[in-house]
Amino acid sequence: MLRGCVAARSGWLSLDAISGLNLFVLHFALPCWPFRLGVATPIARTLDPRIIGTCLLCALVMVGISVTTTR
Repeated sequence: MLRGCVAARSGWLSLDAISGLNLFVLHFALPCWPFRLGVATPIARTLDPRIIGTCLLCALVMVGISVTTTR
């Protein structure tokens, strides 16, 4: 993130390039990251109830924060 900010502020990337780079990251790179993580993790660890519970708890906290701040 810091590298992107420095590149944009220094003029190394034009505004059009930043838009294209954001689209690439949002639609291609970001969805590939969880898939790569899931493939490298053993299935027993992925289905661990503690991990699933932690993920659900974090998701509920994020939804709660989102709902609270938008009201």
